[in-house]
Amino acid sequence: KPLDLEEIDSVLLRLGHDTKLPPAWQALSRKVSDAGTLRQYAPEIKGMPRTERLQFALQKLTKIIRAEKGILFAMDLGSRVVSVVAQTEDLPIEQGALYELDDSPVKDVIHEREPVFEKDVSGQVGHRFRKLLNLLHFESCIGVPVEALGEVRHAAFFFHRSPRAFSPYRLRDTLVGAVWL
Repeated sequence: KPLDLEEIDSVLLRLGHDTKLPPAWQALSRKVSDAGTLRQYAPEIKGMPRTERLQFALQKLTKIIRAEKGILFAMDLGSRVVSVVAQTEDLPIEQGALYELDDSPVKDVIHEREPVFEKDVSGQVGHRFRKLLNLLHFESCIGVPVEALGEVRHAAFFFHRSPRAFSPYRLRDTLVGAVWL
């Protein structure tokens, strides 16, 4: 069915309080892949400083969705300057390309609050991703908004150098992980 963010919020709140889920969601929860393992890390990160928690969470989520690179971007909504809050160390990025991301899918995900799921950027959509491609080379990409205190100023992006590296289930896992972030 179409993505219903209010229903997902409700289910996540129920999961957080260990409340029983409706039967349809119980069946789905048995099919959820590795994203369900995120809950096991909650005690481990409880005492960490904020920056270490974000780095830890991003590394775990990158591994869970089988991405080669994960980046948590922040955008100053006034100046539209994009910065990197946390990133995994797997693939290097071109630091100078950060200045161009104010007109890229990073901005789109933050402003429109809509995920990006691209399986093959070399195809017809390469132009849309050209500024992100200046940052690092990839073929598959997932980007999701990260909401904090009712505002979206961050976006988590995950990259892979192979086309069709992410299944739609990885998008679902990433949406769950964004709530965790």
